[in-house]
Amino acid sequence: MKLIWNEEFLTGIESIDEQHKRIFDLIERLENEIDKQCSTTEIPAEIIMELLDYTLKHFIFEESLLEQNDYPEFTDHKIAHDMLTMKVMQYKEDLDADKQIDCSELINFLYEWLTTHIKIVDMKYVSFIKEKVS
Repeated sequence: MKLIWNEEFLTGIESIDEQHKRIFDLIERLENEIDKQCSTTEIPAEIIMELLDYTLKHFIFEESLLEQNDYPEFTDHKIAHDMLTMKVMQYKEDLDADKQIDCSELINFLYEWLTTHIKIVDMKYVSFIKEKVS
């Protein structure tokens, strides 16, 4: 299952869409590296770190936008971000401890989380933010 950016992920908020595209690109890089290595136990830690770092920056940006505009579901949105962060940090800690990680499980988790988060959770704030900033 390949994660491919398409119009169904567009929020219409340019900065958010560009950041989401970058996250898709990082996951695609991770997938390609895993495919090249032909192993279910070797995950390139540098891509995981880049993905984690960039995603955290995106979350900070998005949360700031929502908080500044008094988005009523801000707390729930932040909790969703925190849950992903904790899960990815656990993968990173497992990598650092040389624990085996199922690559397909990681990719499937990222795919499911990102697509669901953008299509459902993020889309909830789109009209609210557009009204506030226009």
